[in-house]
Amino acid sequence: MPFALAVKHYKYTWSTPALVPFADALIGLSAEAYGWKVKHSHAFSLEHIGPNDACPLSSRFTAISPIFYNIPTIWQQLHDRMYMKECDNPDLDVIYAGKVADNARYFKTVLKTVRESSEVSCVEQDLFMIVLISSHPARKHSRDTIRGTWANKDFLGSLSKKVKVFFLIGQPDPLNPALRLTLDEEHDQNRDLLEGNFLDTFKNLTLKHMFGLTWTADHCSNAKYFLKGDDDVFANLENIINLLQEMNSHGRGLRELYLGDGGREYRNRDQNSKYHVSSEEYSGRVFPQYCVGGGYVLSMDLVVRVLQEALRTPMLSSRDDVFVGILMKKIQVPLVYNEGFLYTMGPTDTCSLRDKSFMVMHVHDNVEALLKIWRNFMKTDVQC
Repeated sequence: MPFALAVKHYKYTWSTPALVPFADALIGLSAEAYGWKVKHSHAFSLEHIGPNDACPLSSRFTAISPIFYNIPTIWQQLHDRMYMKECDNPDLDVIYAGKVADNARYFKTVLKTVRESSEVSCVEQDLFMIVLISSHPARKHSRDTIRGTWANKDFLGSLSKKVKVFFLIGQPDPLNPALRLTLDEEHDQNRDLLEGNFLDTFKNLTLKHMFGLTWTADHCSNAKYFLKGDDDVFANLENIINLLQEMNSHGRGLRELYLGDGGREYRNRDQNSKYHVSSEEYSGRVFPQYCVGGGYVLSMDLVVRVLQEALRTPMLSSRDDVFVGILMKKIQVPLVYNEGFLYTMGPTDTCSLRDKSFMVMHVHDNVEALLKIWRNFMKTDVQC
């Protein structure tokens, strides 16, 4: 008789009556005896829900109500669309009920480059990661700072895997022809600008994000990973490479990876705020969890899936990171949290920057801070 089965027979006899009622334990021992695999799911929860709170059940199969007579109330709440819109873990089927966008023709017009160049491509067969940095046409100084620090060509060439870096911009103000000339000169010199067919404004941030994903799907699908960042971040690319390879070695990360610093926030209802989101754009109270600010990583398979979902999802014009989180929830891909993606300034000493846990730091428009971080990172007289 197998050992586990023997244990079952020993434990579950009437000589030990206190153990007999634990039927779930008996099933577990039987599963072990027969070699069945138990798959864990957070949807089957033993957590208690509040006496009048059906919201947790929007993402669970089971929960425990402390008082039996609350069950009818909770059942009614589950079927009340207005109630479920207010949940912290929003039901997008409720929020977008009857709202299906048709963005295909619009995307085809605006999500294309206004300049093409053979140098702006990803022809390498062994390309590991494509990095797209969102920038504004007028922020050449920020782009040059990144080109001279963590994304300079010599440093990229020293990485253990091939990585290419490009900058995402929209079109400059047509009333500023001098800026257009400056951009043309910048691109001729660096060959790393991707310019979309839309004005570069705050309200077009999501368009810019979708433009970057579209360009990646069309030109760099041979890369394994996609890293999206802003032009005021510092990234330890070697650490990111090592993290992704380590995840791969454990059988995860090559597919369906949405990696970064997780955030969740309430919809901004202040009409005077630039972050205001109208109820017509999004009628829920809370946004789904999303990767905040600075930078996040996608496995390449998700780039295409996100774009496909974006074709039929009403856009949030200026909340691009939130919009990606919404798309991820719709395709049922969970965020993988990593504390090394910092939305705020963290330690900037040499050893902290080289620590294997550090990935990305958001310096929030502080070019001098980014230059200092780079100098500290590259110090040769510091042993960690």
